[in-house]
Amino acid sequence: MKTYANGMDTRHQILYACKELFYEKGYHETSYEDICKSTHVSRRTVYYHFKDKEDIRYEVFWEWITQMRHLAERYCERSEYTFSLAMYLAWECSLRDEKYRKFQMDYYRDYPVYDPKVGSGRFYKIAFGQMYGHIWSLEKIPSIAFASVYGYILGMYWMMCEHPEIYNAKELFHYCMFWGTSIWGIPHETIEQLWSDLMGYAEKFPADLLVEMKFY
Repeated sequence: MKTYANGMDTRHQILYACKELFYEKGYHETSYEDICKSTHVSRRTVYYHFKDKEDIRYEVFWEWITQMRHLAERYCERSEYTFSLAMYLAWECSLRDEKYRKFQMDYYRDYPVYDPKVGSGRFYKIAFGQMYGHIWSLEKIPSIAFASVYGYILGMYWMMCEHPEIYNAKELFHYCMFWGTSIWGIPHETIEQLWSDLMGYAEKFPADLLVEMKFY
């Protein structure tokens, strides 16, 4: 049991260090040497806990989304809505925080074509299951439709990164939700109701909510 606990501690230590490094330096700018120096472990130890640096990036990304979900949970008692509200907060974070925006954009640049098994495509499939699974069976959606919406969201994100000062999170989230779900065939009135419910909860968010968002 002690060995397991120590192993988990080391894994958390690596993950925490990478959260700081990826946020402050950037994912591509962070080397294995940086990770080993920051955590005081060998590269072999890093490989023992994570198969590669990409695997760490995926875990870091989920850590941040989970934090946003915890923030949303304070103002929404309906569990089926909290992931969607977390994604709304992710758009807010991207607009407000240049370093987080860069991390996200680098992820999309590395995976510009949808693949449900790797990278941001892997996250995307899980995320939309969390967001819409309670109102629509994702098994009904063809792979080409998933790929189309993935490409659309990447395009929207690229526009936002080029000119973050002219967009707002509500507008971006609205377009992604309504355009994407129309491609998937989800009835418009169903999404209208979902949107109304989500924005009702989002209006409860204090203006300084994301001040509590700690990236490391």
